[in-house]
Amino acid sequence: MNARVVQDVRPTLDVMITVRLLAELLDRHQIVLDATASRELSDLLRPLITAKALRPTEAAALDSAVRLALAPSQLLALTQARAALEARAQAFMARARFAAPDGPLNRTLIRYGLMVPGGQATVNLLLGTQLNPFTQAGGNADLLVQLLSLLDT
Repeated sequence: MNARVVQDVRPTLDVMITVRLLAELLDRHQIVLDATASRELSDLLRPLITAKALRPTEAAALDSAVRLALAPSQLLALTQARAALEARAQAFMARARFAAPDGPLNRTLIRYGLMVPGGQATVNLLLGTQLNPFTQAGGNADLLVQLLSLLDT
């Protein structure tokens, strides 16, 4: 796998993880947003429902804007949730035996496959494309809808 292709898809994968974690944190009441922050996040994320493409630069800017909309304590909770998710993925990878019939493994792709909704199939679908994973039927679209409904309440 070309390292450049992997690097290009990372911002999109990071947005997917941010959406996942925000939905979890809000659903479990581990963070509480005021009306202004909820509206700002909703305005930032709602276009993902229909956008056909999600370019790496757009994904990176979106992830940054979402983080800027959070209060410091909320950002800390998101950062801690991301670190815990990464630690779980790393722990699984340390115990698992991976085999690849077509060459060396890309551990970054495997790690992201363990962290994003839809797993490795979703990661592979995104490689070399600017596809918006939130318009595809399944976990990411459902998660975005769930997050938006949590933001709108």
